[in-house]
Amino acid sequence: MASFKGIKIKSLEDAKTAGKILLEKGVKNIIITLAEKGALIITESGAIHVPGYKVNPVDSVAAGDSFNGALAVGISNGKPLHEVVRFTNAVGALTVTKEGAIPSLPNLKEVQEFMEQNKEYV
Repeated sequence: MASFKGIKIKSLEDAKTAGKILLEKGVKNIIITLAEKGALIITESGAIHVPGYKVNPVDSVAAGDSFNGALAVGISNGKPLHEVVRFTNAVGALTVTKEGAIPSLPNLKEVQEFMEQNKEYV
């Protein structure tokens, strides 16, 4: 369980509340990761929940790093934020299925195949 400014993040509503605080401080795009529940995008236009992928986790050691790296790739490719977060969720999901940091990082082909096989999450 995480917390932000005294708000315990236990639900999507809690995450939205925390995100609104950041919006009020001038942050334009907020992405709150929610582990197996996916991620929440919060902007001035509202909030979008992007569900996570169901996997059997083995090791979460590089999940955040892989998510952030995938986020940078997606944004630099000019994709819409909700598509980028679906991609980052897939990268994070694949990462936790293997042990170790570097060995667990998937390549682009693995991510694309995983997303193709799990279209119900798109």
